[in-house]
Amino acid sequence: MQENCMIVQSGGPTAVINNSLIGIIDGISRTPFDGEIYGAVGGIYGLLHEEFVSLKNLSISERNRLRWTP
Repeated sequence: MQENCMIVQSGGPTAVINNSLIGIIDGISRTPFDGEIYGAVGGIYGLLHEEFVSLKNLSISERNRLRWTP
């Protein structure tokens, strides 16, 4: 069975929250973890309503852009 990762954050989109998101993704990418990485759109709302987005294949450019986007 393949394991996956779900990232759920609360609060509005800020550079701090986005940086913590990228930190989690970067940290996972340095491990042998090979499952999917999902983000819940809108935090808890997305989790409850099953609104997910794949975060596994974000390019370095997309990660850097997201890091500085509120």
